[in-house]
Amino acid sequence: IAELKPIEHRLQLTAEELNVVDDTLNEDPDGAFEALRVLSQMPGRRIVVTPGMGELGGQETDINYALGTVMADSADAVILVGSSNAQRGLRR
Repeated sequence: IAELKPIEHRLQLTAEELNVVDDTLNEDPDGAFEALRVLSQMPGRRIVVTPGMGELGGQETDINYALGTVMADSADAVILVGSSNAQRGLRR
């Protein structure tokens, strides 16, 4: 298993001076929640950069709010790009 390579941009760790988890192609809410769970277990400072989830039909507001609440518990800092209801969840 240690030899397996991750799929590019899907919870991909990059080994540099800091650990970067690249999950930019994830458009699945369940996957996003799981990525935050993984992030919360990583050592060191944890920063999330996200535009939030889009194209979820009528569920965007609720899912982005829920993601914001989980980000608040999983990350030391969150940078929201654009507008999203995740901001409301961060301030809960």
